[in-house]
Amino acid sequence: MTSQQARTLSRNRHLADSYRQRPPHTTRHSHHPDVIHIRATDAPVNTTPHQPDTKIAETSDGGGDDRRLARQLDLLARLNLSVLALQECKWWDRDGCRLLHRAERVLRMRGFLAQSNHHGCHIGLFVRTEVDGYRRPLHIVGAHLAPSSPAIRLAEAETFSLLTGPGHDVIALGDFNAIPATGPDPELGGVPRIKVRRKLDRRPAQAIEDAGFTDAGTQAGNRAPTVGFTGSDRLANACDRIYTTLPPQALAGYQVVGADEPGTGLAGAITGQALAAVRELSDHLPAAAVFTLDSDPTAAPAAPP
Repeated sequence: MTSQQARTLSRNRHLADSYRQRPPHTTRHSHHPDVIHIRATDAPVNTTPHQPDTKIAETSDGGGDDRRLARQLDLLARLNLSVLALQECKWWDRDGCRLLHRAERVLRMRGFLAQSNHHGCHIGLFVRTEVDGYRRPLHIVGAHLAPSSPAIRLAEAETFSLLTGPGHDVIALGDFNAIPATGPDPELGGVPRIKVRRKLDRRPAQAIEDAGFTDAGTQAGNRAPTVGFTGSDRLANACDRIYTTLPPQALAGYQVVGADEPGTGLAGAITGQALAAVRELSDHLPAAAVFTLDSDPTAAPAAPP
């Protein structure tokens, strides 16, 4: 039996597929024996908050300044990802999907776009199909849950039960726009009360876990915030998360790239000034997870030495 590492980096950007008959909040790409070495990201490229100048999607509308986009893509390319999830890819479908193809060239990954329910933009999913020996279908899902309405967000989260099944595994990455199911409440500081009410709702995250998903950050004991570092009126919390139905022993590491809290993930590929500049590229930090996928997914975990 052999095993290979699958690395997943998520920063609240959505995995996308042109297949539209899916729950409205998600896009999905399914690859049978085509993905075993996985690095997925919900990274700085996409920013769910409402500051246009920080969104990767809004760095270029056909005639704008692409310098931030170029820096974001350069950072992500250094991580040598297997899977990358992006949200708020605004204008990426223009000019023959020019920005999508540009990202494909820089990242050396295959990209897909699907219309998002929120912000009038697209969800982006990038995959590197280099897999050898994994015998079980692995579905990669990108999600961007409702940013303002707890009721809509909960309804979207409840559809995650449609993504699971006995014949495949799932890794879901995205911006879930509220706090995790467990853990301490974030410090409120000067955050407006209306935002507190909307973001401190744990029901959507609980619904996802009830559907059979495990929160990789919670499992790793790392709840470093991915947002809230841009001002005192921002709620610092881990709204960008990675969920999976893989067995617990598959998680080999987790990290929020650019956060103060240490972790084990992909940030070793980014050092010095590039790592320090992560917070300048977006108002969301990338969340990274590393998974080890056994060639026989039904095998019991090896006994410790």
